[in-house]
Amino acid sequence: MVKIELLDTRIEIPFEDKEGNVVETLYFDRSDDSLQKLEKSIGVVEKKMKELEESESGWDTSKTFVKEAIDTVFGEGSFEKLYKISPSIQIIMHYFLQMAIGIRKQIADEQSEEKLKKYLG
Repeated sequence: MVKIELLDTRIEIPFEDKEGNVVETLYFDRSDDSLQKLEKSIGVVEKKMKELEESESGWDTSKTFVKEAIDTVFGEGSFEKLYKISPSIQIIMHYFLQMAIGIRKQIADEQSEEKLKKYLG
């Protein structure tokens, strides 16, 4: 019989302070639906970042969009957790893009590793 090890269905994203202490942790659900939401949200957040750079107005609107994007992708209440530790929309948008890049990289690395094992093993 062939045994298949189940993969973890979520990606853990710890937020650390300068001393390396984890102050908050978010989780990304690896479902197809969540990946689609992530890709869609990336575009929204990038657009809002450009708007904020060009104008001082629109902070409340941007906060609403960013909150919606983060809560949609990482779960209800995730935005408030981040805003509590970093009360800045610009910083949270930066976090969001870092998380998106990290998730994409982890998934790509895992897929490459699986292909390598398939051909070598």
